[in-house]
Amino acid sequence: MKKLISLLLCVAILFTVCSCGLFNKEEEAKIFEIALVISSGSVDDKSFNQSAWEAVKKVVAEEENIQCQWYKASYEETESYLLTIDNAVERGAKLIVCPGYLFEEAVYIAQNKHKNVKFIIIDGAPRASHTAEAVIGKNTVSIYFAEEQAGYLAGYAMVREGMRSIAFMGGKAVPAVTRYGYGFLQGAEAAGKELSLKDKAVKINYHYTDSFYESIAVEEMADKWYKAGTQVIFACGGQMGRSVMNAAEKNKNKFVIGVDADQSYMSKIVVASATKNIGKAVRDCIIDYLGKDFQGGKMFSYDASLSGVGLTMKEESYGKDEHDIPLYFFRNFYSPDYNAVYNKLVSNSIDIIKDTDTDGNKVEIEDLKLSVVEVRVS
Repeated sequence: MKKLISLLLCVAILFTVCSCGLFNKEEEAKIFEIALVISSGSVDDKSFNQSAWEAVKKVVAEEENIQCQWYKASYEETESYLLTIDNAVERGAKLIVCPGYLFEEAVYIAQNKHKNVKFIIIDGAPRASHTAEAVIGKNTVSIYFAEEQAGYLAGYAMVREGMRSIAFMGGKAVPAVTRYGYGFLQGAEAAGKELSLKDKAVKINYHYTDSFYESIAVEEMADKWYKAGTQVIFACGGQMGRSVMNAAEKNKNKFVIGVDADQSYMSKIVVASATKNIGKAVRDCIIDYLGKDFQGGKMFSYDASLSGVGLTMKEESYGKDEHDIPLYFFRNFYSPDYNAVYNKLVSNSIDIIKDTDTDGNKVEIEDLKLSVVEVRVS
């Protein structure tokens, strides 16, 4: 049995190395000082992983003597994440960026195992278990984002624009995704009250797919929503968003809100994206590291006041009508309107309920006390 386990671990390590490409002789001699370790998806996922990787490359490109590399775990378990981190350290990593809450247990172990290595964990904090208290080592920085603010901007903009049937489709109901969704509901509610809409004037479908991957099932559900009258869907689930886009493209005048990064280039029907400035957060930490001022042991929350979140809005037309006239999505909600609500977020004058209240208890959708919005949970 011990021989079998050893063999499996060797295979896992080999697969991890291969996942970022086999090294040629020249690359074998390189020391990759800064590493990105991802748990799933790809480094060009048009979203979370890609934003982190591009930030690493951008900073590293300015340093002639610094090399970087990305690594992907062979399977989604803490053991595999640790093997991948170990592999990066063996390749010379002194700073490792781990995007996603899935790395919490792995970084908890690795920060003690590799005390001379610095860690940046995004959307999470080192924990002995999923329910344990965070323990941020002196060689680790934990970064969170105010997704509820980005979601708020998305819901607010859609209702102010004139949408009355909108939807939120999230991947797994993890804290970051939930915050996007709760913010979306409250932004729609706030806009409806500003417009003096009647109670339940805005209809919202709300659903978690329990996956961050593309699937026929997600595409079919989105298509069903569109055909039933939904005008725009906030697709909050990484690669799952591609399935929602496919559904929108098959229906006339149906739209998608992207997530994490500006996804407008993925499809002409992506009219806005609720974004997290992952690039800025990673860049800030790497610059601190290079300047010998790494802020280990701390947790940072990137919100609107730090330009950590936002909403990118598509300004060009998404097509033409039968008379060859360009079609534009935004006709009522413009930059001055956006700046006005964003400045309120910066000044912290808008109170948004997150996934947990001040006592740390889980907040349910019915706890939001919405009146203008009618939420249909699928």
